[in-house]
Amino acid sequence: EAYQSTKAYFLELAGRVTRLLNEVGYDYCPGDMMASNPSWCLSLDEWKAQFSKWIFEPSPKAVMYCTIFFDYRPIYGPKELSAQLTEHIFKIIEGQAIFLGFLAKDALQNPPPLTFFRNFVVESSGEHKDEFDIKARAMMPLADAARVLILDAKVGKINNTFRRFEKLSELEPLNKELYQQAADAYEILMRYRALQGLKNKNSGRYFNPSELSKMERVNLRNCFQPIKELQTLLSLRYQLAYLR
Repeated sequence: EAYQSTKAYFLELAGRVTRLLNEVGYDYCPGDMMASNPSWCLSLDEWKAQFSKWIFEPSPKAVMYCTIFFDYRPIYGPKELSAQLTEHIFKIIEGQAIFLGFLAKDALQNPPPLTFFRNFVVESSGEHKDEFDIKARAMMPLADAARVLILDAKVGKINNTFRRFEKLSELEPLNKELYQQAADAYEILMRYRALQGLKNKNSGRYFNPSELSKMERVNLRNCFQPIKELQTLLSLRYQLAYLR
């Protein structure tokens, strides 16, 4: 009974928060990956069980959930709850190379967004036809790579992509330059998205590359090089050529 009343309280709270966020301009998640979804209102033990299932049974859907929920961080309340969850995750990942392999493989789903002639890969149809998706094509490949590598390094409490690459540059001196380039690229991409959002009064995710200046297009293209190098690193480190 106490469990049900506690869950009902947090679901009502989450519903209010998501509604208020929507009112100030944040779009609702089309996949319902929000705190107001009862599926994601769980106790600590339930979250441990959920992560264990995803890690031991890494189906495509489980891997997709991991790319979302591995970026959790405590906002309010006892931080030891998230610390216990992190400790649990690192403990069960130990020896689960196959899971990290699937997570790394997922990070390769979006290759560097340039055509053979170095033009931007844009949407071919739909509402955003001929527009560039900076989130899926450029930011997510960097965020996904950072997530795999930081998990493998068993580093918790860093959920920011820029800071993850900074930490990785400390942990792997041989790849320091690549990780610093990736961190810089991610920061530039975030700035571009924010500027496009302000200009177009939307999320800034989609925009027409032809409307950028020549220098802006060059700067964006330079951000794509670390994506290519990171994906090569992941492919070799996790032997993805042998993973089916």
